[in-house]
Amino acid sequence: MALTETVKLQDSQIPGKRPLDLLIEFFTRLNTESIRYCHWKSTCRLSKGLAGNTDLDLLFDRTQSRQLHQLLARLDFKPFISPPHRQFPTVEDYLGLDRDSGRLAHLHVYYRLVLGEQFVKNYSLPVADCFLSNTRLVDGVRIPIPELELIVFVLRCLLKYRDRDLLRDLLKQGPTGLPPRALAELGYLQGQTDENEIARVLNYFPFLSPDLVFAFLDQVRSNPRAGATLYALRKRTRKDLAPYQRYSRLQARAKYYRVLFARSPLLSSALRGVSTGKKKIPGTGGLSIAFIGSDGTGKSTVTRAMVKWLSWRVEARVFYMGNTSPSPVNRLVRNVRRVSVRLEGLFAGSIFARCSRFCECLRYIADGFDRYRQYEKGRKWAAGGGIALFDRYPLPQVKVTGRPMDGPRIGCLNTGKAGRIQRVLARIEESLYRRIEAPENLVVLTATPEVCIARKPGHRISTIKAKSEAVGSIETDGMRVIRIDAEKPAEETLLNVKTALWELL
Repeated sequence: MALTETVKLQDSQIPGKRPLDLLIEFFTRLNTESIRYCHWKSTCRLSKGLAGNTDLDLLFDRTQSRQLHQLLARLDFKPFISPPHRQFPTVEDYLGLDRDSGRLAHLHVYYRLVLGEQFVKNYSLPVADCFLSNTRLVDGVRIPIPELELIVFVLRCLLKYRDRDLLRDLLKQGPTGLPPRALAELGYLQGQTDENEIARVLNYFPFLSPDLVFAFLDQVRSNPRAGATLYALRKRTRKDLAPYQRYSRLQARAKYYRVLFARSPLLSSALRGVSTGKKKIPGTGGLSIAFIGSDGTGKSTVTRAMVKWLSWRVEARVFYMGNTSPSPVNRLVRNVRRVSVRLEGLFAGSIFARCSRFCECLRYIADGFDRYRQYEKGRKWAAGGGIALFDRYPLPQVKVTGRPMDGPRIGCLNTGKAGRIQRVLARIEESLYRRIEAPENLVVLTATPEVCIARKPGHRISTIKAKSEAVGSIETDGMRVIRIDAEKPAEETLLNVKTALWELL
């Protein structure tokens, strides 16, 4: 049976969320270049996927994989690597940037139908060609006929039915074992077909017990919380699909609990600052990107927006290199410094002045330690495959009023002749900053002093002018430097930064 049908889903439009131009072009080329494919599951959420709000699960003919990869490259889709517990045979991940909206599109590329319980996906069914040969066109995207999708959806529901779901259903406590979302999707698929059509298409699944699918549908219709019946149907499903499993039941269970432990909050807390493998990493590896600019250029705003944009699917994190979020030790040093300044004001004498100056030096060293610690965390994050975004960065060549911006301070103190202790402290501070290597990639946000002053009216005008001039004249010194005009409207600036970052990936 080969079927090609063009239909339009009633829910194919989301208010305010039109399909991404990137995906429209992608599917148009798939269709015109006769690449066999279909969006094989959760087609009820197809419109959300086209708008970039969720993933697209696409099944392809593996004999056309080279043609597919060439198309993905032409449209600047980039391969990403899923964490180990989300890596499955014959499944690839791609992200693409819609350059008009700045939204990301996420493609799961399948060459076989892989399904099963969470974290394991233990079954690889031999029905890919059946899906590819029986499609219809919906909103420009090929999807399988509803009978095929419904049969596989029943299998997915039963394989995902956990022991804890059985207990909840038996005790009638907590949420149902079959989630409301799954029941809604089941109703959506049933509304497009009938039992005769389902029975006919079941001929393509000779490995299934003849009544398995209908037994499930009847039970859900009468009582979707019949735990004992659903458990028995799950057992039958596993038996029918045993020839197509990748692991034994014992191995599959061990893998499930191993991943569950690795994702636990306790372990995540212990590995804070290190990529925990919950999201994807670029196929080309991790990287670090520093954002610098004068006050008023929106460094922190842009950096936060970029990490929010990327972390939808990618391991991305901000590492703040300024001094307005001090560590506990740094806060203690600053409090001691404030006390010393007050004592200096209350009591005359050089000893209080020296004490105040000493505490000031300690504060700058504490700032240096904080920055170095953030640098180390970011370096390890990038080495682990994540994307490290540095908000501010100490660069020796960017100097304001004679001293490096966000750099060493003690050696620039105007305290007359520096004593031996101050010189020692200055060397300690400078050694910290020397250990901070230049960033791989540098995003420079530029704006005229007049614009920066208008955005930051409470700041010192001379300082803003000096910073603006210093940042504007920065030399590359072997770094990959990207200059972004921060005077443009916020949306345009963010889109330009996204486009630039996408090129780095």
